[in-house]
Amino acid sequence: SHPKFSIVANFKFERIGEHNGTINIVDLSGKSIIPDIDIKVNVPRKEQETNLIVDMVNVKFPKSGKYFIKISLSDIEITSIPLELVQIN
Repeated sequence: SHPKFSIVANFKFERIGEHNGTINIVDLSGKSIIPDIDIKVNVPRKEQETNLIVDMVNVKFPKSGKYFIKISLSDIEITSIPLELVQIN
């Protein structure tokens, strides 16, 4: 497992209000390695830039290799961030 890392993203929204979404980490085959993490982003003004910071603790990666951090809002995948996990001996 990985002791701790953070996911940091910046978004600009057209719609005011609360946006519900999820974060997930998947392997190259698209299989989730963690349960979905529910997120809420509140946008007070149109065109507002909003930061999202999520600390991840003790995530168990099955092996070294490439993974993707997927962020979805309002049931739409808005980004897929590549993550390369390298074992250091």
